[in-house]
Amino acid sequence: MQTAHRHHPIYHSLLSRVLPGLERCWFYLALAFSFGAGWFAPALGKGMESAGMMPYLVALAFFFNGLTLSTESLVGGLRQWPLLAIGMLNTFVLPLVVVALAFQVLPGEQTPLGIGFLMLAVVPTTLVSAVVLTRLAGGNSAVALYLTVLANLLAIVLVPLLMRAALPVGESAQIPLLNTVFKLVYTVLLPTAGGQLLRIVVHRWVDKRRRGLNVISQITILLFVVNGMSELPHHALSPLTWGGVVLGAVLLHLLLMLTAEGSACLLRAGEPMRRAFIFSTSEKSLAVAVVLRTQLFPMLGGLVLLPAIVYYVAQLIIDNILAHRWGNNK
Repeated sequence: MQTAHRHHPIYHSLLSRVLPGLERCWFYLALAFSFGAGWFAPALGKGMESAGMMPYLVALAFFFNGLTLSTESLVGGLRQWPLLAIGMLNTFVLPLVVVALAFQVLPGEQTPLGIGFLMLAVVPTTLVSAVVLTRLAGGNSAVALYLTVLANLLAIVLVPLLMRAALPVGESAQIPLLNTVFKLVYTVLLPTAGGQLLRIVVHRWVDKRRRGLNVISQITILLFVVNGMSELPHHALSPLTWGGVVLGAVLLHLLLMLTAEGSACLLRAGEPMRRAFIFSTSEKSLAVAVVLRTQLFPMLGGLVLLPAIVYYVAQLIIDNILAHRWGNNK
């Protein structure tokens, strides 16, 4: 009993060091588990699909995004229209141009993976994480908020139009513009607006429990990964294919970060604004990609969603490393 008592402070010290680390990296561990669950137990993801859960999970994710997103600082943001315009170009137009040019050199534009990269190029920024990472990096979180909110609002109309313009003639004719807009409205816009309206009433309660509410939102992302991985055709994914998708996603993300930095420099922006630009115009929303995949390409399988999943993981790792490094140096 005395020995156990004597060692108790050591165990307590170890726990005090390990638990914060687990709290910081639990999502990475859960993400790896989700990859494995979707790959080795595809019935889990296919069960969610057959039960019609995916639209509700997307709506739930955006509801919690709206609930936890503090948009009070948006007042007056429209006066910075040159900044917003360049940010939207870097979010929607530039990635689509880059992917389209890549397919002038590389084959595969009309394959499910090629369509997946085109779809990835036009989805908007993640609503919450770009703002959080900007704040963590010592950037201008108000600018990040303007850019991410505007991108998600414009995406309702821009995404189906850009997809129709980007796809080959035969594929583009199959995109129902109005149906896609309506789908984005009631799975993205309305849940986000509902979360914002509820936040007006319960903002103090939400701010005290922001961490727990964000965990719920992250769990929905993990379920998206399980669903996407479960529909991948194992026989069609060679190491070369995996390597190509990973390389393409990482290069696209790094390129968008570089162009964001260059755009902010053209505006003669200070370092806080440059960091806001980098995070809020280079990240891509996995939730919106899930909506597009189920609405536009239900017959093409999980390969369409694979570029968005890989890109999401890549941006999660790269952006967190940069945000912590910049935050420690501020």
